[in-house]
Amino acid sequence: MIINDANKNMDGIIVISEDLNIDIFDIVADGLDLATDLEIEN
Repeated sequence: MIINDANKNMDGIIVISEDLNIDIFDIVADGLDLATDLEIEN
């Protein structure tokens, strides 16, 4: 699973940004885009 391979900071927290855990960031960004599009349509 992608989350199991995610990089963590010094406190063990998974940080998701354009520079860290890029695969997860892309999935989240796509989901937010879809949710925004659906909200605007409704």
